Amino acid sequence: MKAKTIYIKNNRRTRKKVQQSVLRHLFHSSPLLSAALLVLVLLIAGSFFAYYFFHAQQAIKPKNKRIVPVQHSFTAAYMQDLLEKKYTDIWNLYTPSYQAFIQKAVGKNAYLTFLQQKFSDIDYGNISMTPCVSGQTTFPYGIERAYKNTCVTHLKMSLTTQNASVSSQLSTFENLPVVLIKKGKQYQIVGGGPTDLQAPVLYPPQPVTNKLHVPIVMYHLIQSIPLRSHYESDYAWRLDVGLTVTPQNFATQMDQLQQLGYHPISPNDLFNNLYYNLPLPTKAIVLTFDDGRVSDYTNGLPILSQYHFPAIFFIPPGLTGKVSGMDGHNSYMTYAQLKILTQEGMYVENHSLYHTAPLWNLKPNPLQLQLSEANADLENVTNYPIQFIAYDGSWPSRNWQQTTPAIEQTITVLSKMGFLLAMQDTGKIMVVENTQYPYQIPRIRGVNTAQISFITNAPVPTPNP
Repeated sequence: MKAKTIYIKNNRRTRKKVQQSVLRHLFHSSPLLSAALLVLVLLIAGSFFAYYFFHAQQAIKPKNKRIVPVQHSFTAAYMQDLLEKKYTDIWNLYTPSYQAFIQKAVGKNAYLTFLQQKFSDIDYGNISMTPCVSGQTTFPYGIERAYKNTCVTHLKMSLTTQNASVSSQLSTFENLPVVLIKKGKQYQIVGGGPTDLQAPVLYPPQPVTNKLHVPIVMYHLIQSIPLRSHYESDYAWRLDVGLTVTPQNFATQMDQLQQLGYHPISPNDLFNNLYYNLPLPTKAIVLTFDDGRVSDYTNGLPILSQYHFPAIFFIPPGLTGKVSGMDGHNSYMTYAQLKILTQEGMYVENHSLYHTAPLWNLKPNPLQLQLSEANADLENVTNYPIQFIAYDGSWPSRNWQQTTPAIEQTITVLSKMGFLLAMQDTGKIMVVENTQYPYQIPRIRGVNTAQISFITNAPVPTPNP
């Protein structure tokens, strides 16, 4: 019988049907062949995927560095600049107003030199950024309140160093907020991150010898003079009377500071000038509040906000929200009020856990446990690391330099925990900050008067150490 010749119309649909028919015939007739073809397809697809993933990551992975996950081109550029310490390129990612703020505060050149010095011994480890979330109000220092359409991302990174003197401080950079704003299709940095002037501080790579004479004023109670009937003892009443400044006198003092050209600064500003010579404004001054009494919030904060003055509030978080006094007049701030302090541009730092005994009366292990718990409680509220502390209780000597074996032991614990400055109350007016005594910073007690001569006439040590 003569075989028939079959003609197939040469079009795309017909060819596809024939190919499908042939493939079905092969798969049904040879299961082993079909399995081999499937493995081959998977290998080819895997090779293409691996090639693409590797080359895509190279855009943000310096040689011998770690892989960095990318969200979009802006975060890729920002993280790349951090890894390579290209601080001038990071400067170009800032909003014009943020650049102008830094230029006015310290100057661009001084700022870039400061960053190079601060991170010269530091190696950036793994680094990533979380999605940028809008509508947050927990970023410290109130930065996002000055802008609209901002969002907050968190920069997660690990730092390493061969410098033992700063190793205990590196954990403060593990989770820093960065405020971004979108301009058209581009993002810009409003503030935050490791390059912010208010970022966590670090000791410089090499020891520094320097001293300042910036007045540090210490307040406790901003309220009316308390009545004796509100106290169970004369001692408690007289103690609080001596620590009280009335709201009227406090407002007058703040007004005089402004009229005389004083500029309140942050603890970070003080540290960075002391250790890096980063410029300070003329007539710099530090305002501090101890103990966390609610009167400082209800009476002191509105006055500080009126003059746009930052201040440090040293808080014992174990007393947060506690009702104190016969009628509750000496109660302590709540966690919600502490959060508002940070949103208003204030700084919250450590003042022991319970304020029940001077730190130097505690053995090293209990001391470290208490301070660690206090740090954790405060950082949970403020969302920034705690690096400064004020001793609870009066300094046991009228001489701010004089210590005891117990105090030296306390200073050793503070240093190991990453505290960088500690402020004291000697009960004596003194103005000095010295890198040789970072854990013995004296302060001036606030006085219940309408005048500020207790600040303007405060002496420096003689001989000047």
